[in-house]
Amino acid sequence: MPIRLCQNFRYPKHLAPKTNIAGNSPSKTFSTNLHAKIKKLGGYDKLYRIKFEADYLAKLAWDGAHERYGENLTDEQIERITFELHIMKTMGFPGYFLIVRDYIRAAREELGMFVGPGRGSAAGSVVAYCLKITDVDPLKYDLLFERFLNPDRISLPDIDVDFDDTSKIIDWVTKKYGVSQVARIITYGTMAAKSAIADVSRVKNIPLSTVAEIKTYIPDKLDDVRDPATGNTFAQLKEEKKIKKVPKPTLANCYKYIDELRNRIHGSDPAISSMLTTAGELEDTIRQIGVHACGV
Repeated sequence: MPIRLCQNFRYPKHLAPKTNIAGNSPSKTFSTNLHAKIKKLGGYDKLYRIKFEADYLAKLAWDGAHERYGENLTDEQIERITFELHIMKTMGFPGYFLIVRDYIRAAREELGMFVGPGRGSAAGSVVAYCLKITDVDPLKYDLLFERFLNPDRISLPDIDVDFDDTSKIIDWVTKKYGVSQVARIITYGTMAAKSAIADVSRVKNIPLSTVAEIKTYIPDKLDDVRDPATGNTFAQLKEEKKIKKVPKPTLANCYKYIDELRNRIHGSDPAISSMLTTAGELEDTIRQIGVHACGV
């Protein structure tokens, strides 16, 4: 029953029941809002799991803090660790840090692997330092935790870890958490402007010399290209704040703003016109897929 399950549960401060001056029970409005917020977080089961994970994470963090900083922690250390644990809990990420800490511990203690000291924004977390996820003290080097996790900018945590043998740790994680719970990250290679023209030209048997000439008309940026409507370059228009940003050098924009390409696509050679039209349709479509070198 919910009442029995909740008897030892402590609500976050921003969800805590409020009573009126007369000391009456919380209103039905509060109850409805509370259940709506809990449902948004994933339901009671997920809330309980986050609570238990957060408690275990806090224990490991404080134990690690005493190991890193000594028995007597300073006010700065206590305040920073308390703040970080609160953010991790309210954002629902305690389980993530427990898993990262678990496989880093296994890499060092069970697999005898070399593990990097930590890099990227995760190095700004004192809790990560106390859990031995990183070996860089953020307080010593005045690193910001908010670059790593920020409740005002919701994003998933991303901890980059260097191992001397990535395959060994992936095998360990797969055995520990199950094949269905571990996956490599897919990568997508898309058709860029010049590669789209090159690929289509091979299919349509366009001479390489002609293709090479056409590709020279495609710039890396359109800053120095003139806008037909005003006669000014896009860089000038942006500087004068007449446009917010310079258009991207997509094939569609190149056909629109670059005379040589516009003349080719509307020219008398149907093979060239067809090639450019098809290339424009294929641009930015997925050309190939692959596996991320180390993302899991």
